[in-house]
Amino acid sequence: MIVTCPSCSSRFQYDESRFKGAPSKRFQCTACSTVFDVDSPFVNPAGEGAEKATPRPLIEGPAGRPRKTNDETDFFGGAPFGASFQKKRVVSLTFLTGPKSSSVIALTNSRTVIGRDEGDIMTMDPETSKRHAMIEITNDGTVWITDLGSTNGTMIDGHPIASTAQLCDRQEFTCGKSTFMILIDKD
Repeated sequence: MIVTCPSCSSRFQYDESRFKGAPSKRFQCTACSTVFDVDSPFVNPAGEGAEKATPRPLIEGPAGRPRKTNDETDFFGGAPFGASFQKKRVVSLTFLTGPKSSSVIALTNSRTVIGRDEGDIMTMDPETSKRHAMIEITNDGTVWITDLGSTNGTMIDGHPIASTAQLCDRQEFTCGKSTFMILIDKD
């Protein structure tokens, strides 16, 4: 069956046998984190359960991250319909130099801001701007970096970027005096 998110209209393929006799299932969209219910096609013989979705308020976990609302919540955990055979990308950021060298951080949000003392990743590097650069992981799995108007600029392989540039696996970039390497793997 195809399940459509009522909030962002992302479509996901879901095996209806996973309802296991339950009249409905609670889902959380991986694209926008909306929590909603879908009626089982076995209870509704017309098969309209995939299109009937009732939004539920999102219950947030630590640091504003969505969490399971109860044991009945089912996370899609995969790519939207049409890309269901693609594996989800795992993106990590390695600190190569600077005050946090040798640290590795998994990037779990679609957008991550790097800054000296503001943002998702704080370098504590005086040469890095307060909000220096942003890393964005798009739905197709590509990774992009945008300079946020920093004073010292963002460099990729020693070359300054004008605004936005794509990052590849094991590519290095510098914000101030902190050098990072992006690691892009598949699950």
